[in-house]
Amino acid sequence: MSKERLFKKPYARELMAIAKNDLVAAKFLAANTEVRFETAFFMLQQAVEKCLKAVLVAQGKPVPLVHDLAVIIDRMDPKPGSSEELHELTDFASVRRYEEGTFVVTREETDAAIKLVEATIAFADSQIP
Repeated sequence: MSKERLFKKPYARELMAIAKNDLVAAKFLAANTEVRFETAFFMLQQAVEKCLKAVLVAQGKPVPLVHDLAVIIDRMDPKPGSSEELHELTDFASVRRYEEGTFVVTREETDAAIKLVEATIAFADSQIP
């Protein structure tokens, strides 16, 4: 069982602000041709992780202290509509940060991931009073 923590509900808005800034950073990194797409994907994963945890905080639920998006999503009700796709970002918070050239990530995949994260942030915003 993973560790978890209960946060005060106002912290949800702070987490959302950080998540939105992570998305800004991801877009900036994705636009820079000298940066690996994997680095932008790490920031996209971080944005999703934070906004989903913000929803749990707002709902008064304990937050699992993990990077695995499936574990976080499993605790949510309602769940974001694209839960399966979001889970694929988990590897960018771990193994894919430490590999070069093993996976090919395209511009199209990066753009699609950015749209997915934007939609997830909009979902989280709709769940937080």
